[in-house]
Amino acid sequence: IPQRRERIRNQARANSGYKIVVFSGGQDVKGQGNRRTGSTRHDGGYAADIRVYDNGTRLSSEVRGHHVRLAIFATMIKQLGMESFGSGPGYMGGDHHVDIAISAGQGVATTWGAGGRSANTPSWLKRAFR
Repeated sequence: IPQRRERIRNQARANSGYKIVVFSGGQDVKGQGNRRTGSTRHDGGYAADIRVYDNGTRLSSEVRGHHVRLAIFATMIKQLGMESFGSGPGYMGGDHHVDIAISAGQGVATTWGAGGRSANTPSWLKRAFR
């Protein structure tokens, strides 16, 4: 699974020209180790917390002017096989969460925003990830 996630990330980087930095990209499965930093969606490499840069500018969901580029990015990674995307004002300080956890039976929400709630998904992300 981590290889699939990395393949998607590498293809997204090639297609967009964006720099994609993973700052939390997998952890030990709950109960099978102590290297844990995120929710169980991160277990076994199914998810990653990322920062996206366009020509050195960090694309933040907290900045309205970045939403168009983030929406294009979200649509692209979904087309490449990413199944979930968390982002939006009030979520992870403007950073983003992507995962392929649905195929692993880890959840059903495909998008979410502040508080990790799908009801808080920003409209730009809802439209992009349909």
